[in-house]
Amino acid sequence: MIGSNLENNWNITSLLSEVGENSLLWRGENQQGTIAAIKIPRDIENLARNNKRQKRFKNEINTLLHLKQAGVKSVMPIIDHGLTENGKPWYAMPIAAPLNLSSSFLDRLNLLSQLACVVENLHTIGIEHLDIKLGNLMMIDDALVLSDFGHSKQAADPASLLTDKQTIDPDRPWFDYDMYSLGKACWEILTGLQSKSLCELRSPEDDLKPVWPMIDTAVIEKLQALIFSASSKDPLERPIAAKFNQGIQEVYRSFKRES
Repeated sequence: MIGSNLENNWNITSLLSEVGENSLLWRGENQQGTIAAIKIPRDIENLARNNKRQKRFKNEINTLLHLKQAGVKSVMPIIDHGLTENGKPWYAMPIAAPLNLSSSFLDRLNLLSQLACVVENLHTIGIEHLDIKLGNLMMIDDALVLSDFGHSKQAADPASLLTDKQTIDPDRPWFDYDMYSLGKACWEILTGLQSKSLCELRSPEDDLKPVWPMIDTAVIEKLQALIFSASSKDPLERPIAAKFNQGIQEVYRSFKRES
């Protein structure tokens, strides 16, 4: 792939990283001197799985274009996109850094603030990300961006994302909702640990107070109640993104003001 030219514009100069088992991330430079990360799906021998991956990749491109047009912030910007000579989809984005988990509690709250805000903004326009996790949180210019929209979809009932009376699909797994993943991601940002998969946050070992013993207990308890509620097995017991974000912003502003 190194030395290839995409759309007679992007020269591939090196491999940046392997994005899981599905894609490769290449360093590209265009004729204007812009440096970007070029994401291209891998080929696999299983034709059905390969077609499924490419369909998901095209969905990611279309979603990012939609979010760009809608002006949604804190999502991975898409710079360009197209097809390789053999018909594989690709897209270009800024080269991002991994999520930076500072030792500062205020900095961690800032990350929660940005993440909760972008999820609310997605839900406002009816988009569910459906793969919120630390591996899909990146940093560009010291700001958080949510990436990897391959699993994202337009909600069947977008209005239900904005009300407590949400429409729940009885055939949909209880964990297959953004709010559950958002709660888990926030807990992992605060603790620096990996949460148990497919489990509610409710056991004594999930307690946030021992992780931040120097922080006012009242602050931790507010955060914990909100984050734990998002991880409930019953989707109807979880806060919607707007209420979750409101709670996070209140804690963040209060703590920032007093710091």
